[in-house]
Amino acid sequence: MIASEANSHRQKGSVLVMATVLSFAMFVGGLSYLSLVDKMTKEVERTIKFRQEHYASIAKANATRAFVKINAPGHDYSTGRQNYYKQVDYEGNVKYGGSEHGLYGVNFNYVVTGTGYAMSNSGYEYSGQISYGVKMQTFADYLYITDAETDMRWGERIYFWTPDTLDGKVHTNDFISIMPWADRPVFMKRVTSSASYIYPSNHHARFDEGLYLNMPEITFPDQAAEVRLYAAGQYTYGSGHPDSVFWLVFLTNGYKVNVSSNRGSSFAYNFADLPLLPLPPQGAIFVNGKCWVSTTTLPDQANPPEPGFSGRVTVASSDTLYIRGKTVYSCWNDASRSVPLDCNDALGLISEKWVLVSDRLPGWHYGITINAGIAALRGSFSVDRIYDDAQEHQSLLVYGSLAQFHRGIVHRGGCGSGIGYCQKDYKYDDRFRTNPPPHFIPIDDTEEIYIEDFYADYE
Repeated sequence: MIASEANSHRQKGSVLVMATVLSFAMFVGGLSYLSLVDKMTKEVERTIKFRQEHYASIAKANATRAFVKINAPGHDYSTGRQNYYKQVDYEGNVKYGGSEHGLYGVNFNYVVTGTGYAMSNSGYEYSGQISYGVKMQTFADYLYITDAETDMRWGERIYFWTPDTLDGKVHTNDFISIMPWADRPVFMKRVTSSASYIYPSNHHARFDEGLYLNMPEITFPDQAAEVRLYAAGQYTYGSGHPDSVFWLVFLTNGYKVNVSSNRGSSFAYNFADLPLLPLPPQGAIFVNGKCWVSTTTLPDQANPPEPGFSGRVTVASSDTLYIRGKTVYSCWNDASRSVPLDCNDALGLISEKWVLVSDRLPGWHYGITINAGIAALRGSFSVDRIYDDAQEHQSLLVYGSLAQFHRGIVHRGGCGSGIGYCQKDYKYDDRFRTNPPPHFIPIDDTEEIYIEDFYADYE
């Protein structure tokens, strides 16, 4: 009896000890679990904040790169710290690194940096940074670029001849053909060719800064990819229908858009009734189809009254781009036939097919002046109806730059009895070397030198 009671007491004591041990173990396990949950919560927050600041840094770096391409500042630049969304900020910076002579000409160097900041609920700030090295060189670095020196429709070779004077850099992936006259034509800047010879060998051309053969080719892309990208949405027009035409008139404080459903035989609105739209902030407009461009709503008048275009924009089209009439900047000096170096206006005109100049002008003595960087990526720069029955006009002046896949015909026959523009004058806009039209065609798409990521340290 006494032994049984003692055994019962011992069993009760063991149960109490075990209960105590189990309670302590559960307490310790609970603390460990809570500690693990707290650690996991903090790790999740760190990961989220890391992603937020990293994405913010990428977003700002890309936006700042776009700013450089639109404005090419030529100096250091900072956006300042701005709110991205909620507890995430970002900041963009540009460091101008000067210029250097590259393979094709002058490269302008920039380091573009995007910094992202993400704040935790406790007030701790996470930050990260991404940096791009960028070389700025575009087709607008040249007065004249071609892939082939032959007419695209008839396959005829087109020659430089006696009156030609080119005051900007010239490149062709083809061999150059020259009419063999004394001391002409004149190439005032560096001339490069991917061929090993020019024709004929006994030419009398003058190369003031030298002729360089066997140079690497400059690639013509199929599409104006960057203009398509930055124009996506609000600044993309057209459905690609073969009968539709969008006519964009660029004026002092914006632009107007008219539309035709019958290839330009008539348009839906009077320009006077159309609103004046602000230029796109990204500097890009894309037309899916045919596009007409001018800086006047009255292109057939001898002296249209509009003062010209102010601003910076590049227009690209998937089909023919038609320069309908007078196309000049408001800062254009008609007396000196030049644009002041301190003018910031720039117009890029890119067709993924052909760029054509109007032949509808009102008489022989009325020529046409075009201020623009022009590129015909899979066609030519030519004159409307040049292969058929175009009218003849006296003069064509392109002040800017010209790139075309195949060299185009601008005049046929003798002056006074031919068709097209009898006198042509291509003059380089020196501002384009450092400040080309926004999103203009990059040379060989090799502008990006490197990318560096700088991650935040969370330990």
